Parts: sequence; C-alpha cells; structure tokens
Amino acid sequence: VLLRHRFKSKILVYGVVIVALLGLMVMMGIGARQGLGGGGLDESAQGRLDAWHAGARMFRAHPIFGVGFAQFVGNYLDYVVDPVMWKPLEAHNTGVQVIAETGLFGFIPFCGLLYTAARNAWDLSLTKPDDPVDRTLSEAPLATVAGIGVCCFFLSQGWNWFLYILIAQTV
Repeated sequence: VLLRHRFKSKILVYGVVIVALLGLMVMMGIGARQGLGGGGLDESAQGRLDAWHAGARMFRAHPIFGVGFAQFVGNYLDYVVDPVMWKPLEAHNTGVQVIAETGLFGFIPFCGLLYTAARNAWDLSLTKPDDPVDRTLSEAPLATVAGIGVCCFFLSQGWNWFLYILIAQTV
C-alpha cells in the first residue's frame, strides 16, 4: 500500500513486493516449516488453521448473531474437529473472530468501520501539506492502517482498543 502510494509505476511496485516476499520466505525458512512427524505443518500453523475452521463452523451454526461477544475461546472446543491441540484457542484472525462471535449482525458494520478507516487514511495521505511535520502526520494513518491490517490477519484484534482509536483518528 505504501509503495503504491509513493511510486506511480505498478511494475516497480509489484516487482519490489514479489522480490521482498520471496526474500522473506527464504530468510524465514517458510518452505521448511514442517513438523508433526516430518510431513505437514508445524503445531502452531495447524492450530491456527484449526481455529479458523472452528470459527467457520461457529458462523455456519449461528450466521445472524454468532456465538456471542468475546465467546470464541469458550466455544472453540465445541466446534473444532480433530485439532492438533485439545485446548481452547483464540481465533488468530480478526475476521474469523468477529464473524464467529457476532455473525453478520456485527461483521457487516465492523467491515464498514475498517473500510471507512482505510478510505479516510488514504484520502488524508493524498493531502500534501508544505510543512514536513504536517506531511508526516497526514501520511501516518495510512501506514498504521496497513500495519493493523496485517496484524488483523494473524491476531484476534476485533475487540482491542487500539483498532477503535485508529478508526476514530482517521474519522
């Protein structure tokens, strides 16, 4: 998002992103991230996938209102099938957490809030004040929205205060 905002060439931006992702994969050893007897995913990655599947089952069972606010962990063992770890887990994904706990009734407004924050941060970043401090302040929300977006994919951030402060600041 930030590269695309700074540079107009799509080829340059996508090239840098692809090379950076490939470099990170090599450095982090993602291809070698296997455990559980030498084949398949390690326990952490499989646990995350189990939580996502349990969240999908929660949503299918309660599509309108979900299983209840902040009730993912309490309901996890009722909806998981053959997990790698038999203990309550967090959703490990904000979208899964919100849709499982609040159903469509809470998920649709939540997505609207995130969209509004991203749109407002983008619009604010397009303003180009002359003062360097003002310019930095106008570009900071976009970087923050991008960062929290990445965090939301791997963490249960649905009811974390930081997300709502970010939304309020962009508004």
